[in-house]
Amino acid sequence: MRQSERDQRPWLGWVQIGAIALLVLAAIAATARLAGGESEAPRAGASPADAGRVPVRVVMPELGDHHTQVRVTGVVEARAVVALSPEVSGRVIELSDAVREGGRFQAEDPLFQIDPRDYRVAVSRASAALADARSALLQIEAEAQVSRNEWARIYP
Repeated sequence: MRQSERDQRPWLGWVQIGAIALLVLAAIAATARLAGGESEAPRAGASPADAGRVPVRVVMPELGDHHTQVRVTGVVEARAVVALSPEVSGRVIELSDAVREGGRFQAEDPLFQIDPRDYRVAVSRASAALADARSALLQIEAEAQVSRNEWARIYP
């Protein structure tokens, strides 16, 4: 606005200030009312002593079995991951229940049994090889004795 228009309406500034003051007073009054200055009107038939009480409904719980079901999503991780590696190779013929899902075991507990047939065959083969080696040793010792006797006879 130009200076001449402001001089013609000097009351306009006072109206704006008054409107702002009314707005501030209305906000203060609304805040005081909402802050708990007043409560609900008493019900018909209620005594003055009941005016400050809050209505409450009491429910007695029933004794019985209750089934609770909780549906969740997430990731299950093992506390510890253990790598099992036997000291020998072979076909597993028996598996302990402790190795199955959720099982627990202690140190030195047998977890599985390996087929012993392969090892029995290996022991039989080793026994046969030992007997063969003993036989060969006895034959060589006998030949050595014959050679010594022959040497002693030729070169007395």
